[in-house]
Amino acid sequence: MNGIQSISSTNFMMNMKSINNKNEKDPFLTDAAKVIGISYDDLKTLLESGEDLQTIIEEKGLSLEDFQKQMYTLFNSHQNANVDQVGNIVNETA
Repeated sequence: MNGIQSISSTNFMMNMKSINNKNEKDPFLTDAAKVIGISYDDLKTLLESGEDLQTIIEEKGLSLEDFQKQMYTLFNSHQNANVDQVGNIVNETA
């Protein structure tokens, strides 16, 4: 079982409760919605209604492999942006 398949509705709901308390969006779901091509709120609603992520991905015409590749690319771009921000802060204060 891969990481995408292991996301359950229960885990999603538990995660959303802690995120809703902070009035923040889940970064994973934000990226997932972007890759799938739907809004964050639509993805959240589908998952809250019991749909599993793999089914949503496939219904939107993506293969699980393509979804994972695109998510990996987004994750790396976020990581690179964080490193750049830290580098810029260090350079500005040095």
